[in-house]
Amino acid sequence: MDSLRRAQIDPETLRAMNPRLIYVGISGYGHSGPKANRGGYDIIAQGEAGLMALTGGPEDPPMRFPTPMSDISAGLYALIGILSALYARERSGQGQFIDIALVESQTTWLANIGGSYFATAQRAKKIGNLHPTITPYQPMRAKDKMLIIAVGTEPIWQRFCAVLGVEQSLMHDPRFDSNPKRNQHRAELIPLLEQILMTRNADDWIAAFVANQIPAGPINFPDETLNDAHLKARGMIVELEHPLLGIVKSIGNPIHLSDTPTTYRRYPPRLGEHNAEILHDLGYNQATS
Repeated sequence: MDSLRRAQIDPETLRAMNPRLIYVGISGYGHSGPKANRGGYDIIAQGEAGLMALTGGPEDPPMRFPTPMSDISAGLYALIGILSALYARERSGQGQFIDIALVESQTTWLANIGGSYFATAQRAKKIGNLHPTITPYQPMRAKDKMLIIAVGTEPIWQRFCAVLGVEQSLMHDPRFDSNPKRNQHRAELIPLLEQILMTRNADDWIAAFVANQIPAGPINFPDETLNDAHLKARGMIVELEHPLLGIVKSIGNPIHLSDTPTTYRRYPPRLGEHNAEILHDLGYNQATS
């Protein structure tokens, strides 16, 4: 904050000029506390917030999420803060300073892991793709690729067994006839399930599971996701004509408003393309610049 004060663009200075101003500051650690004003990057926040230590298989070293989730999370929380501050300003007439930290934004992703620690004081174990309390609820092998199956309740387990044709065997096997027992005997159950799943392609199984209300889906590579017919039908792949590059594709907005839907009007701008327009709006022109 000291550098902002020296430049006279800190929240206090600017809000003194305009009390209705809503000022957002995103930093590594925030502007209070023992680590205030320490520099930070996304990967630092991922490590410090506890999630890298739990990502990957039990024998893997710490792994970062492949996209900057701390940066993205901080941006989303900043947006939520701005909307809250705008609502408050409608009643009070006053703006406020919104202090967002990358580490805190990333820490919220601990979610149920944090709740478990507060309840038990036990350090979470690194379990990779397994669910700590539900089985089967993990990736499994089909003939052509991996898929995800989430058998979260006993009725789903029964329907799952029916689709696999094992109602008279695995479904009533005393090792697997309840979720606690399936957790206990997971190492025995999963190979038996995969032996059946590997007789058909993933899409065939997913169609059968979905038809029987069993949550399931493919494990896609990004190129498969970005060519998915469902995402295209939902408008998540945006195409715009660019004067230099032709058709440019990008990922769309996942917020679908019924009355005021998102529109995509402008291509990604060229360097300096809107300088004159912005300067004109600010009251500058060529004669005074």
